[in-house]
Amino acid sequence: MTDPAGTNTQVQYNDNGVFGASPNLAFDSTTSALSLLTGVFYQDFPSTSPTSGAGKILYDVVTNPPANGAGGSDADHYRLVVTSGVFTNGPPSQTSYSDNVFGIGWNLNNSFTPADPSKPCASYRIEDKYYQGGVFACEFHTAITTIQGNERRLITAFAPHNDSDAALSGVTLQANVQTQSDYLGNPCVSWNFNNGTIFLYKPLAFLASSNNTPVLRQANAAGSSYVALPYIDDAGNTVVSSAIATPVSGGNAAGPIFTTRGTNTSALTATAPGANAATLNLSCRDGTSQKAGSFSIDASGNVVFRQASSGGGMYFDNNNNLIFRNASAGFATMATMTTSALALKMPAVLPTYMAATLPSPTAALKGARAFISDATSPSFMSVAAGGGSTFAPVYCDGTGWFFG
Repeated sequence: MTDPAGTNTQVQYNDNGVFGASPNLAFDSTTSALSLLTGVFYQDFPSTSPTSGAGKILYDVVTNPPANGAGGSDADHYRLVVTSGVFTNGPPSQTSYSDNVFGIGWNLNNSFTPADPSKPCASYRIEDKYYQGGVFACEFHTAITTIQGNERRLITAFAPHNDSDAALSGVTLQANVQTQSDYLGNPCVSWNFNNGTIFLYKPLAFLASSNNTPVLRQANAAGSSYVALPYIDDAGNTVVSSAIATPVSGGNAAGPIFTTRGTNTSALTATAPGANAATLNLSCRDGTSQKAGSFSIDASGNVVFRQASSGGGMYFDNNNNLIFRNASAGFATMATMTTSALALKMPAVLPTYMAATLPSPTAALKGARAFISDATSPSFMSVAAGGGSTFAPVYCDGTGWFFG
C-alpha cells in the first residue's frame, strides 16, 4: 500500500500514477469543509491574461437536472467569471484603457452572455474602470439576459473614481414596477410605470429643509419650460407662480374654494406691497361676450369697485338690512337700509344748483330733491324760479321742478 502524499488534511489525487497532494487543496473532516486556497476549480481558457470579450471562468458548479427531467435536459452552470476589455474611448491623456469585470451568475459564459441561449442568464457584475460622461468610474450591475437575447440591467450603479466627480454618480433602476419597503418587508411606496402612478401604502410627508426655492416643477402647456409648483418662500408664504384654474376635463367644475378654520381669521387675503393698487379681477362669459370687473385698493386707501364691461349694473343684494358703519368711529352705524326705509344717522347733503342748471325733469327723476341758491319769492309747490338770492329746497314731479 502506498503512503498518502502531502500532510494531514491535504486531498489526494493521481499525479502520474502516484498519490499527489497540495497545501492549496485541503479537507477538514471535523467541519466537512473543502478548502481551495489558491488557483481555480475550472478554467476553460489558457492561463494568459484574458482579452476583450473572453474571460476566465474561475469557479464552475454544474448542476445536473433531476431524474424526472424537471430541471431541463441540459446541465446548468453557476459560474464566477473574470474578464478584461480593452477600450479606446478614453480621454486624450488615456485613450486606451482596460476595464476589468468580475461577475457571478447562472447560465453564464465567459462573456456574460447565456451559455445556453434557450435559457435566461442572470448575473451580478462589478467593473473596475469605465469611461463615461467624461470621467472614469466603477460600475455595478444586476443583470438578466432574456430568452430573446436582450440584456436588462435591473440595478446599475455608477461610482466615479474621483471625489470631485461625485455629481456624476448615480443609481439606475430598470423595472416597470418598483416598490420600496421598510426593514420588515412592509411595502411603503410603489412606483408603477405601467399606468403612471405612485401608490403610498401609508401616510408619508415630503419634507424639504430649504425654503424660497421651488421643490417641484412641471412642464408648461407648450413644453418649452418648467413652471414651479407651489412652494414656501423665506417669509413663510405659499408661492403660486401661475394662474389657478379648474381642470379642463371638469366641465362646469367650481373654482377654488378658500375655507378658514378657527375664529377671527381671514379666509382670503390679497396684497400687492410693491404696486400702486391691490386689485382683484373678476370675469365671466355670456355667450361670446366677456364681462369683467374689479375690486381694488388704490394708493390713497380708497376702495374701488369698477365695472370694466359696458352694460349691466352694480348690485348690492342683501336679505335683511344693508348697514353702513364707520370703522374709525368704533364701527358706529351711519345708515341702515331695510326693505321699507333708509335710516340715516347723519345729515343728508343734497346737491345745490342755480335754477337754470337744474336737471331736465324726466319720469326717472320723479321724487328727486335738491336745492337752488338763486330762488325768487319761493312758496310751497310753486314753480322753482331763479334770479333771486334765496337758498330754497326744490323737488321734481317728473314734469318740472317746484319749491318744497
